Amino acid sequence: MKKVLAEALEVVKPSEEERNDVSDRVKSFMKKLKKHTGVQFQLGGSGAKGTWTKGIKDADVYAKFSLSMYKDKSAEISDVLEKLIKVKGVKRLHGSRDYYQVRVDGFLFEIIPIMNITNADQALNITDISPLHTKYVIKNKKYQDDIILAKAFFKANGIYGAESYIKGMSGYVIEVLVIHYGGFEKFVRACAKWGEKVVLDPKKYHKNVLLEVNKSKLDSPLILIDPVERGRNAAAAVGEEKFADLVSVCKKFVKKAKSDYFIPQIFSLDKVKGDIVLEVSAKSGKQDVVGSKLLKVFEYVDKRLDDFSPKGEWHWDGKAWMWWKLKHVKLSEYEERIGPPVKIEHAVKKFKKKYRKAFVKKGRMYAKVKRDERDVKDIVNAVIREKYVQERVKGVKWLTN
Repeated sequence: MKKVLAEALEVVKPSEEERNDVSDRVKSFMKKLKKHTGVQFQLGGSGAKGTWTKGIKDADVYAKFSLSMYKDKSAEISDVLEKLIKVKGVKRLHGSRDYYQVRVDGFLFEIIPIMNITNADQALNITDISPLHTKYVIKNKKYQDDIILAKAFFKANGIYGAESYIKGMSGYVIEVLVIHYGGFEKFVRACAKWGEKVVLDPKKYHKNVLLEVNKSKLDSPLILIDPVERGRNAAAAVGEEKFADLVSVCKKFVKKAKSDYFIPQIFSLDKVKGDIVLEVSAKSGKQDVVGSKLLKVFEYVDKRLDDFSPKGEWHWDGKAWMWWKLKHVKLSEYEERIGPPVKIEHAVKKFKKKYRKAFVKKGRMYAKVKRDERDVKDIVNAVIREKYVQERVKGVKWLTN
């Protein structure tokens, strides 16, 4: 495994030349930001931590507003920041606090307004804590290479990203996991042994996390108490499917380590196998919002295909593709509608009135009802014309007959 990790690091770690190029771009951009009393601009995210993987074309810049000066004006700092960004093509995006994006020579900068705090208790917004995360990771700088490996591993296996349409692990969660376990190898070996629910408290803030932390924050399969904020589950966005995918891929990697696990597979439509393949044009907008709409459309179609025993997947990269393998492509002429238990007399009477050919099976009422649509193509065509789908995407077209 150590040999594989050394080989993988050579592939995924940015070269000195790339690091210098990014550093020059950031310095050049920061000079274009107007100085203002009580506001400091600072590089944030993986750029500040040195934990970004090769080929990254974006950076976070924090606009840190003086807590003493702006404590009672927290809602206004996005407006103040807008006047300080003297760069063409700036876009304002909505968030817990509005923030800004600007692309300079193909490199994307996000400028995020935050309050300049020294501990999590002072935070007026979730984004205010971000620099504290940076400090925590920098204090554990010896794991920098391990974190780069881990991020590449997560990205290559489709588990990276805490956005609502991905439900995977954020960069910070990955950083904390690697630091907590003492390196990537130790992390991946531990993860391969995880059960259905994992509770981690790196700083040992709690005697019993499940009893002491707000229950609304404990729904995720991975509970990871933020080392800089004792009441926060940093992994609250992680979904069951991505959690299971992570454990599965870690088991495979531990069994037979290969550098392939760190290299993203390039999506090819030619490799897609499905009885239904749809090309979906996304609407414009914030990535997380657009992605969530695409996910909802996928889940909506998937649910309507339930009678065909579907196995579906989707991919989004500019355009989106959704595809399903089906157990069969045509339904029987009649379907069984389930009714009430026979012992509920008033409900049985109502059911029989609605369905003349009702019958009893295993203590319940049933009825055979003729289907309006039996062919999968007819059903999908009807679904993609529905308002629910039309409101969320620009267009849908078939790529199979």
